[in-house]
Amino acid sequence: MRSATSTGSAKSAQSSQQAQTGITLLELLVTLLLMSVLVSLAVPGFRAQWRAAHRSEGVQALTALQMAQENFRSRQTRYAQSLAELVMPEQSANGRFRLSVVQASANAFTLEAQAEGDQARDDRCQRLRLVQTQGQVSLLSFAPGQVPTSGCWPQ
Repeated sequence: MRSATSTGSAKSAQSSQQAQTGITLLELLVTLLLMSVLVSLAVPGFRAQWRAAHRSEGVQALTALQMAQENFRSRQTRYAQSLAELVMPEQSANGRFRLSVVQASANAFTLEAQAEGDQARDDRCQRLRLVQTQGQVSLLSFAPGQVPTSGCWPQ
């Protein structure tokens, strides 16, 4: 009879060792909670950096429009009044910016790139503007509500 009891004790000790090697449901839930908190803190910062990186698409599109305007002016006595005259698209390469000729005359022009889609959530640089007057170029940027901002154009 003793051998049956000692065998039962050995099985009990062995099963308690096996139970300790796994994780409990509570530990799993705590781990998932901590991971979700970390992800919720990281995602907004990641998206802001992603939008900042995509600003270069608007800058590149405006630079291409500026070159097209100069090319047009070399053949005409004025700058082009529209994108159609420049034979340029209304969207940037990946569609993150809507492009336009705001104003143009014989010696000046203003070009604009308005953020669209997810890029429009860029709180600092929703609109990029390139103004050229008498050969002088001004690079401007605006937040929502026509608030001028800085840091949108590469230095």
